[in-house]
Amino acid sequence: MPTSGDLGLWDDLPCVDSKDVARMAPIFEKHLGVPFDVKHIRPGGYGDIDEVLVDLVPKLTDCELPATFMANAKGGSHDEQSTS
Repeated sequence: MPTSGDLGLWDDLPCVDSKDVARMAPIFEKHLGVPFDVKHIRPGGYGDIDEVLVDLVPKLTDCELPATFMANAKGGSHDEQSTS
């Protein structure tokens, strides 16, 4: 594992910057039907879009994401599909 001295200038940046999430506000508002308050965005950004959803959807809607999504977002596979 690289140490902080081994990291380049851009290596330690989040994959999804908090400013990118703020720009997504209209999408959240359209699909969730609630106003988007940027104060809910985690400072420093997120590792991926799943992390954004896991963090923000419950804050914005007072609803939890389905357990299957939560499991996938925490390292499971998104490729699993039901055969029924």
